[in-house]
Amino acid sequence: LGLIRDEVERVARLAAAFTMEFGAIGHFPNTGIFFIPPKDRRPFDSLHASLAASKIPFSRSQFPYNPHCTLRAGPEVEQSVSERICSIAVPCGEVRLDSISVYAIDGGTLAVTLLYRTALKE
Repeated sequence: LGLIRDEVERVARLAAAFTMEFGAIGHFPNTGIFFIPPKDRRPFDSLHASLAASKIPFSRSQFPYNPHCTLRAGPEVEQSVSERICSIAVPCGEVRLDSISVYAIDGGTLAVTLLYRTALKE
């Protein structure tokens, strides 16, 4: 965790806090994963590129990078449930992102635990 913390701190010192707005609810094909992407992904892409270029030892992902806020993760759902999830009102207005958080995810239960949080540059 020491190397990860050091690298996240280094990236956070260089990356400015930013505002974003949510887009429309989406769904990854053939999954039960529903999400809200940002309307403008560029600030996320920039932060992602900085973290990807860091000394953090990442495993290769089989999925392309897509910034999003997960609403639901799990097995596929029936069409009626999918329609209900997609009809949820998405929060309007700008949201300020001013920190980076590092979480541990339990692969079996998908439970998450906050390990570390640091502020982005103001």
